[in-house]
Amino acid sequence: MTDPAWGVRVLGVAGSIVIAVVLALDGFPHPPDAKHLVSVVACLASAAVFSCLSPRTHRRIAAVMLPAGPAVGCTNITIAMRVADSPTTAMTLSLLYVWFVTFCDLYGRRWHSLLALSVTAPGLAIGLWGQIGGLRAVIFAMSTVVVLSVSSVVLRAVCEQVRRASTTDVLTGVLSRRGLAEQAPAFAARARSRGQRVAVVVLDLDGFKTFNDVHGHAAGDGLLTRAAAAWRAMLPVPSLLARTGGDEFVALVTSGRNRPAVDPALLDALRRAAPDGVRASAGAATWMYGTTLETATHEADRSMYLDKGERRRGEARSPSPPEPRSGSEQQPHPEQPTAGV
Repeated sequence: MTDPAWGVRVLGVAGSIVIAVVLALDGFPHPPDAKHLVSVVACLASAAVFSCLSPRTHRRIAAVMLPAGPAVGCTNITIAMRVADSPTTAMTLSLLYVWFVTFCDLYGRRWHSLLALSVTAPGLAIGLWGQIGGLRAVIFAMSTVVVLSVSSVVLRAVCEQVRRASTTDVLTGVLSRRGLAEQAPAFAARARSRGQRVAVVVLDLDGFKTFNDVHGHAAGDGLLTRAAAAWRAMLPVPSLLARTGGDEFVALVTSGRNRPAVDPALLDALRRAAPDGVRASAGAATWMYGTTLETATHEADRSMYLDKGERRRGEARSPSPPEPRSGSEQQPHPEQPTAGV
């Protein structure tokens, strides 16, 4: 439901069907005349077109629908209101303006909503002018715009809270897995438009489960929060950081065409940035054009586990030297003769 293409499809199909049904019933029980039949057929054809369009086409239409949709949609509603013979039918059709304002509130920016509201007032006044009189039409149009404006402010505030809750990790304040999936395509597109490469970095805290078991879950949560803050401060601008699992984080960074996808010094700094004496394993992979974020993340994840394995093997090859015994417990070397022999 957060995809604008989904909203375009629902708005196009439902709006066209509602207009067709309302116009078909205009003047019931008398059969519709020629102008009503033409309008009904046109609306049903529009609903069929919207229902048959592919998801890719819907996304293209959504990009145009946000700025141009209010004007086009309100024009169609106004025409349908002028076609209607009954004031009741015209008033019923006027309710469809709410759909366009709501669509812009859910999927567009603030100026999209303002554009929808700005075309609602004249559209309502023109559509109802011949039905309820000019003065009443203007009063109704202005009152409707005031109500929709207040509703738009409230709806946008609620949508922003819901969006933040669904795209932000509550514990650490960085992006969630869903937030990364939503923001990554636009982030990569902006970087590539500037001639930059995009790399995926996977970070994983070493020994986090042991730390959690020894110090408690509250201390573990604090470790995750401090680690996320340290990594976010260390990552270059622009970048994205998300928590995708218990102690696993994914970052997106950019670099120039002639430079490494990720600076090795940055990876080493990220490994050492974890607080409380805990180190992190890090792996990176280039997000190639034409591939998915999941593919690049999988490659970076493999690199991270290789890094973790090398560190474990290094620790196994270099054990800590045993503590020396006290003088009374020291035994002579087997090849060294004891005194007096």
